[in-house]
Amino acid sequence: MLRLAVLVLCSSLFLDAQDRITVDQLVQFIRSALAQNLDEKKVLDYLKHVQLTEKLTPEIVESLTRQGAGPRVVHLLEGLETQSAGLKPPAGDPIHPPPSQEASLPTSQLRENSPDTQSAPQGPPPPDSATRERMLDDMRTYSESYTANLPNFVCLQVTKRYMQQGASDIWHTQDTIAIKLSYNDHREHYDVISVNGQMKETPMEKLGGATSEGEFGSLMAGIFRPSSQAQFGWQYWRTIRNKTVAVFNYSVEQANSTNRLTWMQGTPDQQEIVTAYRGLVYWDPKNNQMVRLTVESINIPDSFPIKEASTRLDYDNVEISGNQYMCPLTAVVQMRAGLERSKNEVSFRLYKKFEVGSVIKFDGADDPPAPSTPPPQ
Repeated sequence: MLRLAVLVLCSSLFLDAQDRITVDQLVQFIRSALAQNLDEKKVLDYLKHVQLTEKLTPEIVESLTRQGAGPRVVHLLEGLETQSAGLKPPAGDPIHPPPSQEASLPTSQLRENSPDTQSAPQGPPPPDSATRERMLDDMRTYSESYTANLPNFVCLQVTKRYMQQGASDIWHTQDTIAIKLSYNDHREHYDVISVNGQMKETPMEKLGGATSEGEFGSLMAGIFRPSSQAQFGWQYWRTIRNKTVAVFNYSVEQANSTNRLTWMQGTPDQQEIVTAYRGLVYWDPKNNQMVRLTVESINIPDSFPIKEASTRLDYDNVEISGNQYMCPLTAVVQMRAGLERSKNEVSFRLYKKFEVGSVIKFDGADDPPAPSTPPPQ
């Protein structure tokens, strides 16, 4: 009877996929689906439409990964993690619910979640201090040579911008911008191709709204250059796109920072500040490659219009002129000014060798081709 009750709960969630749910409800749903071998397609269909009312933390996503969530489910959970970054964390502990809450779950699920069970997949033990230092040294070396090892290239950058206003937690589509990004002699250049499918030639700074630059090396260099004096600490192991990656937290003080926030809206002159920042770096020690970076601006002065700003940047292998390079794949940039929130979902596509007069062609800016290296299938 208990098992049937959970199945009914799952079915009701699918029937009303627009329901806003808490992190605890999400965790229970994933655990129940795993315990009952629920069809993964149904789980994916539901997660694509869910809206969280609380912040989904990396620790919770990691816990669900170790309990058996597959790569496609984890990919969507990571998207929810990014989307909910500006919300308040859950009041309780969704990973370790109280006994009264555990009793309402199926017996098979309680067995799977028990720390004594051998059925739940376990990650490798934390690396010792010598191994951690070696990985950090490898990251510093990688960062120093990253841009020097990139070829000259062009690619298509597609940015979908969303806005959220007032007390609403609904994201409204603002526009879709297609940009030709040229990387030549270690410099980035941006040419707007179209806005909402309409051909448009305009400088990036004239677009208005939230924009971002510097994905090709600047973010990484800012963290690892010696002058930043970044402080690093071990976080956890994580699986991303079928790779086991080492995750470190870091922080950079304002005095050593190059993290700039610029505000132009509604003022005759732009306002700009440099802030302290923190985040996570995701390192693939097997292949000596950076897989992901996150950046969160902190200690923003109360007088500055932007109150929150964060970026998540994912890298993956792309082919340029027959060679493989680790290049940006996707980015998510979120900001808050007063009661207004913005979110930019950025994808980098159609990489090719840079030549004078290089042209990026695609059919329709609203629905450009999928990235050359898609998320896990």
